[in-house]
Amino acid sequence: MEELQDIFQKSHFLGLSEHEILQLMLYHKLPQPEGKQIVSNLLHQFGSLKCVFMARYEELIQVKGVNRTIAIYILFLRELYHVVENKDFEKFRLRSIEKRKIYFLNQLAMETDEVMLMACLDERFFVMHCGAVARGTAGTVEVNLHRIMEMISAVPCKKVMISHNHPQGFARFSKQDILTTQYLKDYLGKVGIELVDHILVAGNRAISMQDCAEMY
Repeated sequence: MEELQDIFQKSHFLGLSEHEILQLMLYHKLPQPEGKQIVSNLLHQFGSLKCVFMARYEELIQVKGVNRTIAIYILFLRELYHVVENKDFEKFRLRSIEKRKIYFLNQLAMETDEVMLMACLDERFFVMHCGAVARGTAGTVEVNLHRIMEMISAVPCKKVMISHNHPQGFARFSKQDILTTQYLKDYLGKVGIELVDHILVAGNRAISMQDCAEMY
């Protein structure tokens, strides 16, 4: 392990295999001497380092040798990546539809569950805060009105934008997506909050409900 640490110190991950990278990242959570085998089990099960970090807790815990501590630590590393990677987006201005697509593509790129995000915007459409307001398996995500109002009140803001993903689906709004958006738009409008747009992310594509004229 000291040899891998020396390589990382000199050239970061350059020259290291995926097995060595994962072993280095999980070193302090892996029981010894089974650590190398557990890393091999993870890569064999999911096929690549990226897929390991895209896996759900329920999938990770099924891998031989992976306990709750290791599974949660992998999820922790993934979420930490999201925080660091998306930090610059906190000042992202979502006035144009193209910028909205880019923003939410980055936010949802590694999600394997269906997630609904809400971005709270200031009057100039700059992102003040963005977070998950609902999460579930594909096709089962339910809108959490309490969470939505809680987030809006904490910022506070008068404009919001929502986005959700179809992890294994098409970049096309379902009838339920449209009805849910119209309901939210009416509900928030009654308390003085404007729902500006709804962005759907599927794979490497994103579409805007405002662009599709479905919000009116």
